[in-house]
Amino acid sequence: MNIKNSLKVAMAAGVLIVAGAAPALAIVKQVGGGTWDYGAGTATVWSDYY
Repeated sequence: MNIKNSLKVAMAAGVLIVAGAAPALAIVKQVGGGTWDYGAGTATVWSDYY
């Protein structure tokens, strides 16, 4: 049973590392004569209208 638990822990750690390295999600739209830039990263969230 110890090997199964170790494998589960290793797989979970791998998933967390890959998820943490994911790029930021950013979207840019043309709205009401301006540009709306919004998104979220691993440590930031933004919403800007120019």
